[in-house]
Amino acid sequence: MKDLYSWIRRSRTGHKAGGGFTTLEIVLVVGLFALIVTTVVPLFKNLVGTWEAQDQKLEAVQISRVGLDKMIRELKTATAFTTAESDKVEFKDWDDDDIEYELVTGVLTRNGDAMAGSFDSLQFTYYDSDGNETTDALCVYSVKVTMAVSDAEYKLSEPVTFTSRATMRKDPTGSFALAITEINYNPPDFPKGKKKTVAERKVEWIEVYNYGNTEIDMEDWTIEDLNDSDKIKKAVGTFIVPAGGYGLIAAKNHEVDSHYTVDPGAARLELNDQAIGDELDDAGDTLTIKDADGRTVDTVTYAGSWSTKGNTIERIDPESDPSEETNWEASDVHLTYTPGDENTV
Repeated sequence: MKDLYSWIRRSRTGHKAGGGFTTLEIVLVVGLFALIVTTVVPLFKNLVGTWEAQDQKLEAVQISRVGLDKMIRELKTATAFTTAESDKVEFKDWDDDDIEYELVTGVLTRNGDAMAGSFDSLQFTYYDSDGNETTDALCVYSVKVTMAVSDAEYKLSEPVTFTSRATMRKDPTGSFALAITEINYNPPDFPKGKKKTVAERKVEWIEVYNYGNTEIDMEDWTIEDLNDSDKIKKAVGTFIVPAGGYGLIAAKNHEVDSHYTVDPGAARLELNDQAIGDELDDAGDTLTIKDADGRTVDTVTYAGSWSTKGNTIERIDPESDPSEETNWEASDVHLTYTPGDENTV
């Protein structure tokens, strides 16, 4: 504007030296100023509007995530469904508690209590184990949840839509047919004076057996004893234990291989701290395997008296009580054992 004023003064030089502005000049300045304002202000308003829309969209995302994430987590704990309606879901969780989710006048509710608002729609789509849509609550295997949400002031041009899917294992104790079938908790090569050493911990191992009809992926699973928990890693190959197949969990696989002959068909799994749990206790311990969702798949409590030094303990029936002494025997193959293969008993 200062430059415009200087230009006008220069353009008047020689016309009316020392005089004021003419009416025409004032009108010209005002007109130019108005033109600038009418051009810039809409652009500024559009920019502010864009910022507000993005802010409202972020708020809508946060609102919906609160409800959606909690709902999906709880759907994964479903053990039985009582309804399979498109606008409402009812089920029992691991603790046998009844849980209901539905939308009431734009508010997501859980068992009648408000969780989050400004929702436009909530839809449930149910699928059976073959991936086909179903309305039979007894056949539900997975649920797709679709939610649309607006911001509190409804400034969004259209609602934000979220979709997520939860797959359930409806047996609260875990539906995996996986069992701990052999435990080497008292390795024979470490006599008195060498017990409780790092070397002994490295050669301890646990065998698991998949007695089901489908393969089991043990990625992100854990194993723990009474004092420590470890994440299971793959030593080589894969986390997959095939149907009718075995897996061997060891502190360090190369140490185990230097003392034992492991069946080449077994899935080789190991841990990252050179010990199974806090080291397998020769006097007795409790071993628990948990899946990726933290649910117990199999647990065994053994006593040191179950085996004599130099023998592993082998499970007789993978589907019977894992902590019953009569379901375990000392290996018949002294100093050889059957890691990753069918038990001798």
